[in-house]
Amino acid sequence: IQYWSENLQARGLLTLAMTADQKLAQDRVFAEANVRPSIVEEVHDARRGIVQQRLRDTAGGQGNEITLADRAPFVVSIAMAFMLWFLIFSVINYLLMGTIEERSNKIFDSLLTSVKLPHLLAGKLLAVLTLALTLMAFWGVGSTAIGLLASSQFDPGVTEDVFTILRAVGDPMLFVPAIISFILGYLMYGSLFLALGSLCDTIQEAQTLMTPLIVLLMAPLFMLTFAISDAQSAVIGAMVWVPVFTPFLLILRMPTEPPMWEVLAQLGLMSLAAFAILYLATRVYRAGAVHGAGVADVWAFFGKLVPGKKKAT
Repeated sequence: IQYWSENLQARGLLTLAMTADQKLAQDRVFAEANVRPSIVEEVHDARRGIVQQRLRDTAGGQGNEITLADRAPFVVSIAMAFMLWFLIFSVINYLLMGTIEERSNKIFDSLLTSVKLPHLLAGKLLAVLTLALTLMAFWGVGSTAIGLLASSQFDPGVTEDVFTILRAVGDPMLFVPAIISFILGYLMYGSLFLALGSLCDTIQEAQTLMTPLIVLLMAPLFMLTFAISDAQSAVIGAMVWVPVFTPFLLILRMPTEPPMWEVLAQLGLMSLAAFAILYLATRVYRAGAVHGAGVADVWAFFGKLVPGKKKAT
């Protein structure tokens, strides 16, 4: 059998042809073996079926049949991790662009005559954080309202499913770590992009330094694929201990009910990393805003770290 077509992408008709050929081949083989074609349906009807249950740590070792209430936290955690990634990725651009504009237009000099540099840095971070939290609140209220209005138009079973999803969103064991992760993740990435912007006069200069940070931000997005298939993946279990990935991956692991000491340890490690990055970013921000350091100074600094490299005379 040959299938000829000018459209290499459209496979609908090809799929129908392959299905028909398989059915004809099956009927031909059954006829040659004197087997009734209906035996396939009989085998299908004879299946016992498998009921999936969740093993729980109970004295009797009993399990419960898995329902939407069991699956909802996993779906919600993936959605929340992606939403937090999208929010952080969106709002840090405000910090970067604003800082580059202030440096290129010599606004730093005017600002630093009125306010101390740490206060200026904190004000920028808090202002954009407030904007991000406002967006989160708007999305949350809007999604809840739309869900409630839409559920009233369907049968009670659909309404119950909607409330099951909403209960999973409002679960403190998932919601509280999500908020903490967002704030600490924003502080880490926001301070890094602020420091980056303070060294650049144009966006073209910033692009040379942005690439490693963008790759760093894209990594958690790829790890979502592991969470969709297995939230208890060894990859996620290991990478969640890396502070720059913890804000996103910790949320993915919460529905698996990890030990509380692990959650607290990961939050503590993430907090220490956030404040360490914030401290270092403040030093870089001071060098760029006050002393006029630029991208060339960054490359010169890293050049000094290369063993055996001699200074230019």
